[in-house]
Amino acid sequence: MAPSLTVDQTKSVVVGDLYRIRSEVTAAVEMEVECFVYSQATDLYDHIATMFDMQNYPTATDPSIAYYRQDFAQQDLTTPATADTVADTHLERLDELVEEFRLGGATYDGSTDTTVLNGTGV
Repeated sequence: MAPSLTVDQTKSVVVGDLYRIRSEVTAAVEMEVECFVYSQATDLYDHIATMFDMQNYPTATDPSIAYYRQDFAQQDLTTPATADTVADTHLERLDELVEEFRLGGATYDGSTDTTVLNGTGV
């Protein structure tokens, strides 16, 4: 099966005229649902994970590691236009992450032997 994510995205208005975006990965195939990176220092959402982040950051807080991953991100924004842009960016970046997994998980048959002399392959 190919890597994929199922994302539930909710938009709402909260007290103080803030526009809330909540994106949550509810299911994943050939990858983990924890695709949102949080800063250990601030305990706040930082960015959508890269393949590197998925492989190196834990899903629980660990004081010895600067970041951790969760299955959701929630952000309160001041304008509807900004909120829509953030919502779209979440989905676009998650699509890119799935593509990273698809490409990174590709298998290559065979082998190649290369001798390197003076920085060039021969």
